[in-house]
Amino acid sequence: MMDETPKPLCTERNSTDAADLCSVVIPTLNEGPWLARSLDELRRIPNVAEIIVADGGSVDATVAIAQRYGCRIVSGGSPARGRNIGAAQAERELILFADADAVVTVDALTAGIKLIHRYDLVAVFFPLRPLSSFRADRLAYGIVDFYLRMMACLGMPQGLGSCMLVRKSAFIRIAGFDEGIRVSEDLEISNRLRQVGQAALAKNTWVWVSARRLRMENPWVFGAKCLLWATLRLLRLRTSGIAYRWVRYPEEIATDEAAYLKKITNLPNRRDA
Repeated sequence: MMDETPKPLCTERNSTDAADLCSVVIPTLNEGPWLARSLDELRRIPNVAEIIVADGGSVDATVAIAQRYGCRIVSGGSPARGRNIGAAQAERELILFADADAVVTVDALTAGIKLIHRYDLVAVFFPLRPLSSFRADRLAYGIVDFYLRMMACLGMPQGLGSCMLVRKSAFIRIAGFDEGIRVSEDLEISNRLRQVGQAALAKNTWVWVSARRLRMENPWVFGAKCLLWATLRLLRLRTSGIAYRWVRYPEEIATDEAAYLKKITNLPNRRDA
């Protein structure tokens, strides 16, 4: 039985500098098993002023879970549309776009906020780590991590929609996510954000994410698709070549990830400087 006890946001946010507060926007579609885990971590972060869930028509417990955590719920659609609708409702200048399967810790968000203020950035992107002990998953995300760091070193930082911190003023200036792009719209918006200001990769922290896609599809095939999509976005092409198929993931994956989380003491996610 689902715990229906209300889960309020961290009360310490009342003493947080207003400039350091952010709105969180999460697009959802049947994300019940993952959303509660994500919200449970977000609600502990003093910098989170509000959480907006843009739901695309879930038929599971997603909306009920969002309500239990006091989220503002708006109608969504595709991930790009959901993020745009949520951003339009956001009350803060800083918007954290996060996927429902992402576990964003206080250390990660604090590092991102410090970075965006220190260098007057329009966006901060985050490396990702899989909630998995499988070597194949870690290798796959290690390759993604290498790509993100390489692009950052080349002066072309790229962000993934799983977690990115963006200034609303810059987001409005570039008209948000391109809803006509069905795949890798996050890489595409990274290119346009760099046209209106500087962006950076938060190199000394990361965000935990589900490796569920790798449970549903051959990792090598999916990796080849990601390489194709990344190349197309680098060339600033809006086509995707191969369609991305959104699926409803088995709850057993979330159960396995929850067990893995218990092995991680205090959710460590920072390297030694």
